[in-house]
Amino acid sequence: MPSRWLSAPVVDRPCPGIADHEPNLSTGRKHAGAIENAMTEMRPTVPPRAPPTFRRAIVSTATSLGPKYARPLAVKDNDDPDGLFVVHQGVRSERWSANGFTRPS
Repeated sequence: MPSRWLSAPVVDRPCPGIADHEPNLSTGRKHAGAIENAMTEMRPTVPPRAPPTFRRAIVSTATSLGPKYARPLAVKDNDDPDGLFVVHQGVRSERWSANGFTRPS
């Protein structure tokens, strides 16, 4: 269990005036230890996060999907012809301004 959890400040009464709502430090430390043990087992199974440069490299959905962009575009045109649902860098977002508030003419 990380030592920072054990040295965190303790609030005497988080709910003043309400009996039996004081923190139970021994139970809290036991639960924190169990969580840390579970995380130690799980961390090796989780792949590392992509570096920020990779996430920023995706310019738009059209360029990231390439030739496969036509299919989601056809679905979007059929199901949302007025463009009510717009997502930043999503399908058909290139038809909107950079902030997504206006359609360029």
